[in-house]
Amino acid sequence: MTPAVKGAPITLADGQPYTLAPLVLGQLDRLQEDIQASTAKRADGSFPNPLHEPAVRDAMLRVVGESLRRNHPEVDDAKLRDLFDLATLTKALQTACGLSGLRELRNGDGASP
Repeated sequence: MTPAVKGAPITLADGQPYTLAPLVLGQLDRLQEDIQASTAKRADGSFPNPLHEPAVRDAMLRVVGESLRRNHPEVDDAKLRDLFDLATLTKALQTACGLSGLRELRNGDGASP
């Protein structure tokens, strides 16, 4: 299937190819807190850790899920959790934010225009 929205290909845990798409402004507005929670350096100098912080992992999944569903609306929340490991989730978040015009996330530098 040809993706409806141009984006970046990614192969997920089920071995199938998917296409991440840029987030539109409405999605960026709705996901602003999740993007911040997933990417911003904290006051103590640490970065969010999806391995030890389920809330961070959930925020990452919401952002990536919005990007993925632009081309794959059949992927519901339950399936989304079964498609990602931590390494792929981190890569997908960086890709989705980059496609959306947010500054590239390098070592948790944060996402900002």
